Amino acid sequence: MGIYPGDWLIVELINPLYQNPKEQEIVIVSVDDETLVKRYSREKGEVVLVSENENHEPIRRSEGAIYISGIVKSAIRRNLSKRLPNG
Repeated sequence: MGIYPGDWLIVELINPLYQNPKEQEIVIVSVDDETLVKRYSREKGEVVLVSENENHEPIRRSEGAIYISGIVKSAIRRNLSKRLPNG
């Protein structure tokens, strides 16, 4: 998908008691009082939250240690002219 600074996200709000994200979906998640946008996966009974930015290490937590509030469905690109050559 690719999310860039300034992009707007279209998010489907979920109730984590009844809905769980699928493997590799991008989620809005609260971890240690911080709200993040991460790729969701599970490994050996843990939730693994992976950043698309290689400079950030994956976050591993138990299911109860995080709160997933939504699933990113799309991104609206803003300030596209700043990314185009001669723009």
